Amino acid sequence: RPSSRGVAAECRADGMSSEPLMGSDNERIGDDGMPAMDVAEKAKSLSIARKIVAIMPIATTVIGVGLAAAIFKGGDNAGYSARIAEAAAKQAHWAFFSGGIFHKLVQVLNMYPMLYKSQCMRNKSGNLRANPIIYAPRVGKGSKVTMVDDGEVGRMNRANRSLHHFVENSIPMAVNIVLASTVFPFPAFVCTCVFALGRVLHQVGYSSEKGYGNHGAGFMLSSMAMETMCGLLLIAGFKGVMG
Repeated sequence: RPSSRGVAAECRADGMSSEPLMGSDNERIGDDGMPAMDVAEKAKSLSIARKIVAIMPIATTVIGVGLAAAIFKGGDNAGYSARIAEAAAKQAHWAFFSGGIFHKLVQVLNMYPMLYKSQCMRNKSGNLRANPIIYAPRVGKGSKVTMVDDGEVGRMNRANRSLHHFVENSIPMAVNIVLASTVFPFPAFVCTCVFALGRVLHQVGYSSEKGYGNHGAGFMLSSMAMETMCGLLLIAGFKGVMG
């Protein structure tokens, strides 16, 4: 196993810093403080990110509609159908489609920056990935500027990053609550409770000592609640069209 001094000398010889980056697994970084990624690695990461951005909105829609279909079939089917028919008589079923489309728009807009994030940092870059924006001095070629990562300040930063993430995703959820509650009142209530629990777990996990990665369970819970709500809207819209 090479000594830390040997690793430092090797990194300096390559024009890279020897300091590990923001809690990552000894990730090698460049003089600007960002992960040192060559052209081939960036191209591979971009290719993967493109597939994720293209597939994820479709895959999550299928999952959400599947969960919503199970709710429709196993719940108050007669009541749901009657309320959909009432909405369709007023052409209000188009509002359900509008809510679903808006939901997917917000999802795509939130995922699009991944195309560029994949070329700036790796999946193993730890808490560096909590940075939605990377700054640089206006003059000179100094290190990039990121959020403080360690100690109480780092935990505060990540707690606020979780809040920002909530704001980025909460508008479609608010729309879903209003629209879905008119047809699926109890399922919408349950989904709202799951979403709230997920967001709390997301913030607590993100602001933990480890930080990035510990927010995953909360992210999954809140995402599934949102996709289920979107699925309920799409089912209500399609059933309204079909009569």
